[in-house]
Amino acid sequence: EITTGLRQELALRAFQLTARYDAIIARALSKRFGLTDYPEHLVFGFDRIETLRYGENSHQRAAFYSKAGPRNHKEPSIVGAVQLHGKQLSYNNILDADIALEAVKEFPESPTCVIVKHATPCGIAMAGSLHEAFQDALACDPYSPFGGIVAVNRTLDLATAQALGELFLEIVL
Repeated sequence: EITTGLRQELALRAFQLTARYDAIIARALSKRFGLTDYPEHLVFGFDRIETLRYGENSHQRAAFYSKAGPRNHKEPSIVGAVQLHGKQLSYNNILDADIALEAVKEFPESPTCVIVKHATPCGIAMAGSLHEAFQDALACDPYSPFGGIVAVNRTLDLATAQALGELFLEIVL
């Protein structure tokens, strides 16, 4: 007799194997028919959010995908973020923004600012106010934030927004 647990495991393995097989065929047909530019739906369960300005380097092409299906909208994420202004994002923008957002989420108890450039936090600070946290984070390395990403964990106030406006930043979260 085959147990329910074993039947479930074998069913899952069978579906995973056939899904992989179907993905290989779909990829081969896409190449054969010349339809290789960023498909709207990837066969392994991801949906394209957008085509990016460029990949990791400016000569590379890239697209941003999200897992198909329901999302946890309670937890802030780059996938669930809405761009309000500015140029089309690049791979590096999304990578740095994700790093900044995940880092700032580690400090929910106090106003916090995280500055990221080239996948590296170059300033993180907590303070009594958001403006003070930004100033302290900027003081960690006043040169690296040029073209970087800033994430804060509180509603942006006027003083902080004005201070951010003095820098060239790719993204403010």
